[in-house]
This record gives sequence, C-alpha cells and structure tokens, in this order.
Amino acid sequence: MKLHILKIKTTYFHDILNHGKTFELRKNDRDYQVGDLIHFVQECGKEFICIDKVFRISYVLKGVTEYGLKEDYCILGIKELVIR
Repeated sequence: MKLHILKIKTTYFHDILNHGKTFELRKNDRDYQVGDLIHFVQECGKEFICIDKVFRISYVLKGVTEYGLKEDYCILGIKELVIR
C-alpha cells in the first residue's frame, strides 16, 4: 500500500466533496493499486493547500484503449477513508 500525494484543481476537489464524484482520471505514472491511499493537495494560485481527507483507491481501470482510455492513463475509483 502506497500513499500518493496528488495535486488537484479546486473545482474537481469540490466535486468530490460536495457532488459525489467517486472517480479520478490520472496518468498512470505511479503504478496505482487497489488499496493505495490518496491525499489530495488543492491548487490555490501559486500555493497549495492540504486537505485533511484521505481517500482509498477502490478500483483501477486501465488498458481499455478500445473505449478511448489512453494507454498510459487510468480511472481510479475512490472512497473517503473514515477513521473512527
């Protein structure tokens, strides 16, 4: 299991938090695996803001170029990790 710290535009992060976006399209340059964790860092101009939420990768879709997904990209299913 790896922890990936990823930059994300504010609009897309708000979609995850407020509108139920449960996926992320990414270049597959980190060998993403089910069970890995993602900590998003929001872009704010020239600064970055850490968001105190962590997401677990629940699904990785890759290698389906016949449906338009480029060879070096993947779609990640994500779920917020809730620690109790």
